[in-house]
Amino acid sequence: MFDLETHIVHMRDTKNTNECFFISAELGVRCADILQGALPLLEQSRQLPAHLSALNGPDGKPFAYIISREMWEMTRYDLKSAERELFYRHGGVPQESLKEFKGFLEHWDYDYEYKAEVTCPVCGKKTADWRTDPLHPFHLSNANDGGLLVFQCRECGTTIRQKHFRDEIVCEHTLPRAH
Repeated sequence: MFDLETHIVHMRDTKNTNECFFISAELGVRCADILQGALPLLEQSRQLPAHLSALNGPDGKPFAYIISREMWEMTRYDLKSAERELFYRHGGVPQESLKEFKGFLEHWDYDYEYKAEVTCPVCGKKTADWRTDPLHPFHLSNANDGGLLVFQCRECGTTIRQKHFRDEIVCEHTLPRAH
């Protein structure tokens, strides 16, 4: 049911409108504070026994959690973000936006040469050229003709944005969620 890329499964009953979401135990543990924080804000669920229920395996330990549609609506952005972080943390390497990067370079008309250096301000990982570094510490997750490059640090999960303007580069980052 769950693999490297998928920690969230949406299920819908074809006979009626009941639906729920299954999340892996690993994702549930990673987002426990968020899920527990949402519970007091929700009314009693009419479709499920609860908004959050554990599915235990033969060993008695949870292997997944069921969450209601209402809880999903309150926590989905955090759950999807954490799912993406788990993917990188477990060594996942998605397809890079190389076609978009090629377009980025084709439309380059700035007053300076493109430099392929990337540095993570959180863990300190750096590379002189993300394209050729054999360890490939940064994954290009987005590129566009307007000068934006977005990288994911494979060490700590930080998102690094390089915004290329006519006469400068502005670097911003988003911290990974706390474990």
